[in-house]
Amino acid sequence: CKNNILINASGSLLATGGNGANGSGGGSGGIIILASKTNITNSGTISVNGASGGASVSRGGAGGGGGGGFVHLLAPTVISSGSITRAGGAAGLTTVAVTASPRFGGGAGGSCGGQGGFGADVAAGNAQSGVQNGQSGHLLTTNADPTSLF
Repeated sequence: CKNNILINASGSLLATGGNGANGSGGGSGGIIILASKTNITNSGTISVNGASGGASVSRGGAGGGGGGGFVHLLAPTVISSGSITRAGGAAGLTTVAVTASPRFGGGAGGSCGGQGGFGADVAAGNAQSGVQNGQSGHLLTTNADPTSLF
């Protein structure tokens, strides 16, 4: 952008993952890159959060949470009094017993910036274990004119 980038207090940029269902993993957060020759001011919300894994079902274990995404702010001046979130998603709930046959373990969460969580293992006695939350994503701030990088 040749001019300033401003996210006002009521503004938001969202690239969040979608929730898993029926034992599938949660989607990862996305990627947001803002680049300006002058400055970036964030007084609002930027979010690249991962999503929750799907709960267990009678045929399969719970899904892992999606990893958080990636935010890169690139300008000579970056001012952020707003929020920038890149959290990993929660692991799916293991409240439903896996009793059907055939059965499967839960799906892993998606990954972009942070690692997606593992889906649940289902043991011979139908016990579920090992389901994980997704890991946090990344924030990178580069104080430079983006046109000087090419």
